[in-house]
Amino acid sequence: MNLRQSLHRKPLHIQVSEILRKKIIPRFEPGEKIDAESKLARQLGISVVTLRQSLSVLEHEGILERRHGSGTYVADRGAKQHIAVVTHITSNVRDWSFQLRVFRALGTMIRERGYQHRFYVSFDPGGEAVPLEFADELAHGRICGVAFVAMGPAPALLQALQEQSMPFAICSENYPHGVQVDYVGMVRDGTRHLLEQGCRRIALMQWFALPGEQPLADRSLEAFKTVLSEYGAPYEERWVWRAVPPDVGGAGWEQFREIWAAGETKPDGLVVTDDVLFRDVALGILDSRIQVPDQLRVITHANKGSGIGYPFPVTFLEIDPQEFAEALADGLIRLMKNEKISAPVRYIQARLLSSPCSVTSDHPSQGDFSPNQSSVTSIR
Repeated sequence: MNLRQSLHRKPLHIQVSEILRKKIIPRFEPGEKIDAESKLARQLGISVVTLRQSLSVLEHEGILERRHGSGTYVADRGAKQHIAVVTHITSNVRDWSFQLRVFRALGTMIRERGYQHRFYVSFDPGGEAVPLEFADELAHGRICGVAFVAMGPAPALLQALQEQSMPFAICSENYPHGVQVDYVGMVRDGTRHLLEQGCRRIALMQWFALPGEQPLADRSLEAFKTVLSEYGAPYEERWVWRAVPPDVGGAGWEQFREIWAAGETKPDGLVVTDDVLFRDVALGILDSRIQVPDQLRVITHANKGSGIGYPFPVTFLEIDPQEFAEALADGLIRLMKNEKISAPVRYIQARLLSSPCSVTSDHPSQGDFSPNQSSVTSIR
């Protein structure tokens, strides 16, 4: 092998360090001494000086240990490394509660499984930049796995993770080894439930799809149309809002009012795929003086343990943040152990639960939405 023939952009010693990292060092066990410098230099077709520069790069990254008078050894990084749990904070309220609960639960689960962990929080509005400290720890080989919560790695970071063969798991279906709420199943099951309760004119409300979420949103709509067709119920475009802006206060209230005012014929069923969105929608229902469930049956997403109740009967499509975090932790640790994973993406399904009303005021404020979890019962 003569690496000089492939020299184009990167310095030669950097190219050599990449070859060592990917193809030579993996042949040795942690703590094992690698081949002598002279042998490696001959094998790679480079000078010993260049090889030593490459070994220094890998030593700086924590991959190798150079012992004076003894040689170069593969570092036992497991004893010094930790799992990075990374998230970002934005002004987008749609993720806050669920994101925080998954973030905290992940730390607990990782610790209980015998691994060290560290939290990294970015304040990047775009949700891709990671803290400088994380980038430094990754570059120096102090991280053995990464869990991304409510964010995805930027292309440069993704490339760095792949080059290092770094195990990582993420809250998305757009990457290998992801965990995703089954929104398609949520819409399908919620719509079917309303139809089986006698509804025939069903509305659907969803957040505006973020970058990368549009395929999932489109599949959700197709599931909605398919179930309506199976039951012989009409699909009305005017009753479907799939682009409610999450950063506009009261947006769900306004969009629901538009649905209700769209014509003399009103929907008799409503599916909402986010609990934060439904808080505003619920105010629109109250403001319109709609009798639930006589005029409108409602089914909405809810996070288990959120403690949110409503002043009228609601059916919940409940997602458990603990289950989500457990799936993320399990997938990541399996990757770290090189164990087989049955599917690249694990979908967390919602449970159908019913909850009778607990507040009777005709016009409660948003603060009047009160805990009602004690009266929630399973209907599946």
